[in-house]
Amino acid sequence: MSAKMWILRSVCLICCCIVATAVVVAFVEIAAYHAVADMTGCNLGQLWFACEDSWGGRLIAPVLNLPALFSYAREFTFAPLGGSQMGREFLLSLYLCDLVFVLALIYPLLLFSQKSNDKENQ
Repeated sequence: MSAKMWILRSVCLICCCIVATAVVVAFVEIAAYHAVADMTGCNLGQLWFACEDSWGGRLIAPVLNLPALFSYAREFTFAPLGGSQMGREFLLSLYLCDLVFVLALIYPLLLFSQKSNDKENQ
């Protein structure tokens, strides 16, 4: 395996882990919202979890907002209405989530292609 392919596969694996984390966080938020809110000190606003302005709040807020970011990124990509009303940082985070999601979807394809190449070489 070439170095470029190894790097691409590693990046795709990291993205796949990020998406898997978002799925787990979404289920935990659905199943135990009140327990999560009490433990973290975060409250669900209109769109996001808003956490305290401390180092712990700044650390846990992106993790709690991962499922929402992936959901908004998908919706914005397919129907970009009101993009001019959103801030630049928010749009960049949506595009980054789109990129992470696409790379996560590529990872199983890379594994399958490597396995089929290994079978052909035997």
